[in-house]
Amino acid sequence: VRQQRRRINVTVDAFNDGCVAPKKDYNTQVLQIGAAQVTSGTLLLIDETAMAPGQLKPEGVRNLQALSRVVDGRKLAFDFGFYPVEFDLDISVLSISCGKSLFPCDAAVYTSNASSTTPYMPNDETLAALRAYMHGVLSLEQTISESVQQVLTSAKHSNFPTYFLCDQSTK
Repeated sequence: VRQQRRRINVTVDAFNDGCVAPKKDYNTQVLQIGAAQVTSGTLLLIDETAMAPGQLKPEGVRNLQALSRVVDGRKLAFDFGFYPVEFDLDISVLSISCGKSLFPCDAAVYTSNASSTTPYMPNDETLAALRAYMHGVLSLEQTISESVQQVLTSAKHSNFPTYFLCDQSTK
């Protein structure tokens, strides 16, 4: 099984001229596809390596905000003009940047290739091994202890922040 991938190049022009979130065109009665509109299980590759200084137009700011929401909350708002409809995304996100990313991330891996002026590109065998490893990690069964489930359920039903319900004595 091969995982679906979508690459989004992060540049000022791409944000100003592109469309990250789907948008309804009422002139043609068509929902325009957005770059972040992907199927469940897709790996979204965000390439920030070509980002350069520039001025974002209002549409560029909206695209940046939409992509930030995708990365941070795994949610994509479809723009129907008068109202947005937000959908949950079941995706993985990998952001590549030459410096600090524009987007929040759970983990960062910094690399250095001081011996060469050309960027490092792994060979096909290494890429296949990395893909197999990531697929294996993503398919691992995840379990949550019963006590943690009870805390999360209580928090959900009481609309109370989870961190207030955690038992500090178990640390």
